[in-house]
Amino acid sequence: DLEFVTEGFYSPKLALIQIAWGQMAEPKIALVDPLQVDVTELISLVANTDVCTVIHASQADLQILGDQFGIRAQNFIDTQIAAAFAGFQDQVGYGNLVEQITGVLLNKASQFSDWTRRPLSKKQLLYAANDVEYLLECWNHLESKLRQTRRLEYVLLECDSFAELWSTRPPVDLAYLKVDKAKSLRPNEMSVLRNLAAWREGKARASNVPRV
Repeated sequence: DLEFVTEGFYSPKLALIQIAWGQMAEPKIALVDPLQVDVTELISLVANTDVCTVIHASQADLQILGDQFGIRAQNFIDTQIAAAFAGFQDQVGYGNLVEQITGVLLNKASQFSDWTRRPLSKKQLLYAANDVEYLLECWNHLESKLRQTRRLEYVLLECDSFAELWSTRPPVDLAYLKVDKAKSLRPNEMSVLRNLAAWREGKARASNVPRV
């Protein structure tokens, strides 16, 4: 899982990495500070086909991995997608999923705190650890249900398509398509809009600042 700050940036500023691995019942957990250490090798594991990466509600995480590290997730599971195929509500939140599967009620009070602040508070660290502590248990439960209903293959395909979609940004020359009523412009006006929108998008990406 990744914690980040979106305000003031084109691509969110990565502020914390949480990982869990090992035994499902008692996973090992590490919180890694990307503001202090080089996390490139750690992040590269997400692109390793020999490593299964499990994330919940991964869209923003995939964008950060693609934008800042050039990583496209492989052998990747989004437990939100898996949960939908397993009969849970669409876009179920992580806390809700954990409660339904494990009975544990998570405290989400630190969800919208400033993750770039140092030192992080004990509440923030506990929240961050909780965000990965139950991921393996949730995925184990979901995988079992998906095998029983023969839907696992569909989940794997959907997760791979999701990774492909969100790991790369659209070309800057298509930025004009985001402009309201662009299709109503005359050809010469459309040409100006395309060039201006591409220039603005390129500048925002290069400087990592919001579009203005």
